[in-house]
Amino acid sequence: STTNLWALEFAGGVASDPIRFRVNGGSTIGGAVTSTGYTANVWHHVCAVETSNVSRAVFIDGGGKGTSTLNRTPGSIDTISLGVRETSTPDEFFAGDLAEAAIWNEALSDANVALLAKGVSPLLVRPSALVFYAPVIGRTSPEIELRGGRRLTVTGAVVRNHRRIVYPSQAAS
Repeated sequence: STTNLWALEFAGGVASDPIRFRVNGGSTIGGAVTSTGYTANVWHHVCAVETSNVSRAVFIDGGGKGTSTLNRTPGSIDTISLGVRETSTPDEFFAGDLAEAAIWNEALSDANVALLAKGVSPLLVRPSALVFYAPVIGRTSPEIELRGGRRLTVTGAVVRNHRRIVYPSQAAS
């Protein structure tokens, strides 16, 4: 909903274009902001980590870490969306390319985030805690089967080149 959510925001309206990890818990909003920004038309890795309702961090390209200790606890979360804030009136559409999205049910360490930023697949970083994984880049089919039995409907996708991702070998799967 508009009042209970976790979101990564690429606003573009602030000097240096930082990434925001926004957390809404009812009527209260808070979050972390990267100390460095992104560049339009350049691939970046972005990661948000929530250790508790008072400990959050957001990273860009494995660094630029920003933190927040504001107490926020979203409730009634029942939707995962990528590139849009999915409410009764969808908005905040992302005007860019998404390659891979993942959610873990344990907080990642700074070293884990650095591995992901170097192009290591989410399938290789804390795999026992990986509960959502969407390799959306290059997928133009309407639905993708995701980790954990979830399905993602893809709309408006096009195939694009992106940075190299290191995936598990066939023998490891």
